[in-house]
Amino acid sequence: MRRSLTLWVQLAFVAFFLVLVTWVAFLHGPPQAQPQPSAATAKSRCEAQGNWWDDVDKVCAVPMAISSITHRPSQQR
Repeated sequence: MRRSLTLWVQLAFVAFFLVLVTWVAFLHGPPQAQPQPSAATAKSRCEAQGNWWDDVDKVCAVPMAISSITHRPSQQR
């Protein structure tokens, strides 16, 4: 009796695995590609916010004072 029950549990796991693999492979479908904004649009939006645009890495950076990182008072000369 115990050996028969083990066989049914194995078959249930195999069936569940096959259903899951089928769903992932065929029914889930590929992800939808989102249109990427152009670099000119991203650059103008970044600079409009007062940030810095890096043309090499295509990154919008927020300018920060060193004193905000080190918490030391700035020395004005």
